Amino acid sequence: MQGKLRILDATHVLSDTPKLGMRGLVRQGMNQVLKAIGKRSQEVAQGLRKKYQRVLNYAKGKEETTRTAVKQAAAEFVREVKDLPELAGQAVQKLLPVIKRAARGNPDHLVSLTDPDARWGHKRKDKVFGGYKVHVSCDPNGLVTNVETLAGNVNEGDRIEPLIGPELAQGRPIEEVYADALYDDITNRKYLKGKGIKAFIPARVKRSQIDHFELEGDRVKCGQGKYSIGKIRQEDGDLYYFSTKDCRNCPNRGKCVSAHEVRKKVFLSDCRRLRRTEWKEKYKIRTVVERDFGHAKQWRGLRRARYRGRDKVGIQALLTFITEDLLILARGP
Repeated sequence: MQGKLRILDATHVLSDTPKLGMRGLVRQGMNQVLKAIGKRSQEVAQGLRKKYQRVLNYAKGKEETTRTAVKQAAAEFVREVKDLPELAGQAVQKLLPVIKRAARGNPDHLVSLTDPDARWGHKRKDKVFGGYKVHVSCDPNGLVTNVETLAGNVNEGDRIEPLIGPELAQGRPIEEVYADALYDDITNRKYLKGKGIKAFIPARVKRSQIDHFELEGDRVKCGQGKYSIGKIRQEDGDLYYFSTKDCRNCPNRGKCVSAHEVRKKVFLSDCRRLRRTEWKEKYKIRTVVERDFGHAKQWRGLRRARYRGRDKVGIQALLTFITEDLLILARGP
């Protein structure tokens, strides 16, 4: 292993199932219930199948299979099956609330009932996927040191401790952590600070007040060319303040300094100070993890899950990155 830093990131893995919407989930759930009932009474199962055949075999655009019609049919189906306690076994009792919730808009973000651990998630705000997220930490060589598999709708941004915590417990020295803006969370920063680890994590907010000022040495300069006259040390950075006289006569007073202020004050966090100085070059190292993901998807089959269930997909991800690590070790330094 190289260096005392870790790079964290996650990639999506598509589930090994059809990606269903609300109507597909309801239909799949109803079919599973009818199959279970059919093992006890074929006559009852066939009667229910005939009654709800328009929903079970819905055609897109048909009035009887609109979302509203499917919701109503699902609610009626659940009530009717509940009135058959002698036929509704344990498997059916578990499926009924799932069907009910799916008909209400799928708040659990289920992808398919055949893989109940897979979830709908977002690659970006405008792009969704159905499956899992594989969350890893690696060193500058790309050597993966830990792997965690999550459902597609789980925010990996708050999972720093499960990734690097075990390494710290084993006595491995970690001094720096590199991650993208998704990990910009106060809990993460407090955890890393408590462990004496520098966090190279960009802010989610693209611009802040300090971005409109230039940092020159130990002073900041405003847009009018005036410099701060002092600073006050605070917990996570410095508060710079300007001359009252300069601010009073400034042409931008109404825009820059608010009515209840007599002088301008801007806060520069230690994190943003690093970002303006040494961070830009050091942060480029984060691309190493993208190479790992590219190899795993292109050559090792991690683009799509081979199995169903988070535990099994987790084993697939773990074995994939063990293979990647063996290849890195084989290449040598």
